[in-house]
Amino acid sequence: NPRRGWYLRLLANPRVELERGGRSAARLAIPESSPETLRAVDAAFAAKYGLVDRWYGLLVRRGAVPIRLVPADPDARLD
Repeated sequence: NPRRGWYLRLLANPRVELERGGRSAARLAIPESSPETLRAVDAAFAAKYGLVDRWYGLLVRRGAVPIRLVPADPDARLD
């Protein structure tokens, strides 16, 4: 939801650390709200979670914005 505090903080500072399997990597979090991306994300969630995702979408999710994590140089400046 684009009104959530975490999303607003992400816009102000998109540099994040992704941790998986005990390893971390610098990433930039980029909002990706193209219609194609929204359809692809919705289809992936529906395939994985089925009916639960449909109910959640109807009841809770409003104006969701997918976030793309891209590799970032941890020493690069973000101007």
